[in-house]
Parts: sequence; structure tokens; C-alpha cells
Amino acid sequence: MIEDGPSTAPGILVINVKDSKTGQTKEICTDVTSLYWSLQNEFPHLTDADLKKELLNHAEGRMFTFKKTEALVRLNFYKYQLKDEIAISKTIKQRHLIDSLSYMIELKDSLSKRFYAYSEQRDSILKEISDSIKVSRPLTEEETKMINNLRDQYYDEYYNNTKFDSYRKISSLGIHLMNTWNHNIKPYKTDYDNASQEVARLNLKFFKRYINKYGLSFCHVAFKNGIMSYFGDDNPGIYFSMITK
Repeated sequence: MIEDGPSTAPGILVINVKDSKTGQTKEICTDVTSLYWSLQNEFPHLTDADLKKELLNHAEGRMFTFKKTEALVRLNFYKYQLKDEIAISKTIKQRHLIDSLSYMIELKDSLSKRFYAYSEQRDSILKEISDSIKVSRPLTEEETKMINNLRDQYYDEYYNNTKFDSYRKISSLGIHLMNTWNHNIKPYKTDYDNASQEVARLNLKFFKRYINKYGLSFCHVAFKNGIMSYFGDDNPGIYFSMITK
């Protein structure tokens, strides 16, 4: 993780930071991008390649020394404080979070495989609908557009939600197409949605609830127990990544 460099969805890690001016050392939880920025600020003469080497050289011990205030501020060195360490450690052990999150990873992997199978099933059903219409007449421009759009799951709600303008603008032929689509896709959609909801439930139960309760302190203790996390990009927040041990 530490050698990956900056990212729009940076991994969260625990490092030891030393203020060379005072000699104070503090263990803090931060993200790879903030660490990379601080190194750039501390060593402006280094190239990106040199900075990555600097990260690699410190990857094992994760000890970094800074003298510039800006670099230390970016890492929240002066204000950072680990809270509830004992409670979090007990939670990780007593709630068997490592085993539970490992199981969730297996479900997510299975869900990824289901996604591709579900996508292929959607394409297959859309082709059947298209072919059945073409037996008696050409597709209308609206039907062609709807069939192409429905390859993306987003358009299930787009064409079904009565609050959307897109629903109110659908013609009678479009409504008939959606009725056929909804009937044919329902069992596959239900199966995939149930699997997705189970992963979401486990994520809330074994990870998100503790992020909500303890914040970055949970990431700090979790990291030291092999539970990796990252800051989201498109969806801001802290997310579970993987288990390393």
C-alpha cells in the first residue's frame, strides 16, 4: 500500500512520524496521498521516482522524519490523538471481525462473478425482446434507445420510477416493453439484489458501524490488526479494503 503513491482513493495506513525540530515521535493514522504530499513538501528537489523510492525504503518500519511545519500539519501531527484503543482492540477480537470481514470478501468475490453473469442475462433477455418485436414490425426509435439503455442497471429505475420525467414521457409501446422486461428480468434481478444487500448488511455490521462509532481511530487499530481501509473518491467516506494477515 505505502509504495502505491498518491491516489484519488488513497489507502489508509499507520506510520510513525518524528518532528526533527523537537524530537517528538508520534504514531498516527493517515492516508498514502497525504504522506506523499508531505514528502514532496519536505523534499521538493526529489522527483516522483525518488519519492516512491523514499516510500519503499520506509515501507517496513513506516518511520518518517519531517522538519517542515507544513508537512507535519498535512499529516495532522500536532492534533492527532488515538482514542478508545482498548475498546476497539476488544471489539476486533470479541466480534471476530477479521474472520467476518474475510467471509465478506468471499461474498464480494462471488458477487463480482454474479454481476457478470447477471449482465449477460440482461443482454440475453433484451435480445429476446428485441427479436420478438422485430418479428411483426421494426423497432421504434424509442424502443431501440430503451433496449440499449437497459443494459445498464441504472435504467431499471430510470424507466420505472413514476417520479422521473423519463417515466412520464414513455409511450404505450415503451410501457409495454418495460412490462415485458420487468417480468422477464425479475427472478435474476431479485437474486442479484439479495446478494448485494447481504454484502451491504455485513459491511454495515462488521465495518461501517465501527467507523461511525470510532472514526479514524478504528482504522488505526484495525490497520495494526491487518484490516485495511481507504478513503472513497466518488463516494466520500471510509471503506473496507482487505485483510492482510
